[in-house]
Amino acid sequence: MILLGKYNVRLLTWALVISAAMLTGCAHHNHHGGKHRTKHLSVNHVAVPIAAPKARVNVRGVRPHKNSIWVDGYWGWDGNKYVWLDGYWRSHSTGKIWVAGRWKHHSRGWVWVNGRWG
Repeated sequence: MILLGKYNVRLLTWALVISAAMLTGCAHHNHHGGKHRTKHLSVNHVAVPIAAPKARVNVRGVRPHKNSIWVDGYWGWDGNKYVWLDGYWRSHSTGKIWVAGRWKHHSRGWVWVNGRWG
């Protein structure tokens, strides 16, 4: 049996919780029967020691309906490395604008800030 200190047990517990959350899937059905991502791989308040790579260019494809807006792709953090998540079309929330998610630099590293309707 491996003996772990209290700090290591907490760290291991959080790592398992975060891993389980990432594996549960993050799809949402839109009104047109398709699927798009509503969550990202990165977990808020988890500091990543290195900045994300430069964003990729996404091909947008055909707009599904006139009230759709494009949400740009971004680099998510999977716990070990950055993983590119493609952009997608999303239904527009009337009277609001989409504020894209972003990586924000803090003293302890880079932290993901979710996109939101503003």
